[in-house]
Amino acid sequence: MEKIVIDANVLYSNTLRSLFLWLMWRGECATVWTKEIWEEVFRNYSKDSEKEKIFRTQIENNVFVKFHSCMCILESDFSPAGLPDLNDEHVLALARQERAALIVTFNLRDFPEEKLKSYGIKSSHPDSYLCALLQRSGDAVKESIAYQMKANHLTKPKKNMYFESLKKSGVTEFSKMLEGMDHSGNLFPEVWT
Repeated sequence: MEKIVIDANVLYSNTLRSLFLWLMWRGECATVWTKEIWEEVFRNYSKDSEKEKIFRTQIENNVFVKFHSCMCILESDFSPAGLPDLNDEHVLALARQERAALIVTFNLRDFPEEKLKSYGIKSSHPDSYLCALLQRSGDAVKESIAYQMKANHLTKPKKNMYFESLKKSGVTEFSKMLEGMDHSGNLFPEVWT
């Protein structure tokens, strides 16, 4: 299993954040992150400071506790690689430091192949990453999704609602693959009936 860094822009989405956490719990991806990545998530969560505070507390008390081994301290003396956006240097520095093979991000243009190649690191859009993971480990991914949906006991989403949420989160091809599996009877029954 390859080690990955998930960029903050992927963790903004409740649906994607939850899916990646379930995939991690299931052992389908080994993820590393830093407080710097999460600070960006917190800053962009809500303009309402009270909502941001509640969200931060939930993440710190749940995600940081359950996935404590994912938290890394970034060495402060890392040398920049010359990325287009200086604010993304810490993400690549983490991947280099922790020997991650992949950075999962929506901003592929900020992680150009020619800058990553010399470090043996690649970048992937979350849609591409999840599609490849589904093809490689279909049963485990489907099980993770079923657990994710079952854990959402407040809204009790139907599969079509979940597929739409994935599309809104920017992983349309992954959602279409799941829909195709569902139409052919190869997914799982409705979690909430």
